[in-house]
Amino acid sequence: MRRLFFLFLALTFLCGALACLAACGKKGDPEPRSREPLRGNPSLTLQRSPEGIVLTWPVRASAERGVFRIERREIPTGEGACGRCVDEAALIGEIAPTDRRFCSDGALCVMTDRKVRRGGRYAYKVRWCRAAGECEDYTAELQKDY
Repeated sequence: MRRLFFLFLALTFLCGALACLAACGKKGDPEPRSREPLRGNPSLTLQRSPEGIVLTWPVRASAERGVFRIERREIPTGEGACGRCVDEAALIGEIAPTDRRFCSDGALCVMTDRKVRRGGRYAYKVRWCRAAGECEDYTAELQKDY
């Protein structure tokens, strides 16, 4: 009986030591990978179309999960418009690079903003946000009259 107890104790110790050794060591990079879809090529383009303003931006295939956040602000125009007034940018869409309605494989994302009015001036910017909530810098803000 005593022999079985020591055998059980030795096996328990060996299993515990093996678990500690397996838990030690480098498991992966502590910093997130730097394969952001907009980094290095933050070019956003805007075009007028009969349906609205068409936004196009590049995307590279990435293993990271996340979304593009598209923001728009209306710029006052016309008589009595406050030239120094700046409206807050509003989030008008979140698009995953895997959403084939908007993005092609590793090439471009295209979205049409249909909620614009004739004679209006709009400014747009796009940014990449990882699933964990960390967001990269915006693209340059571009303006377009409709």
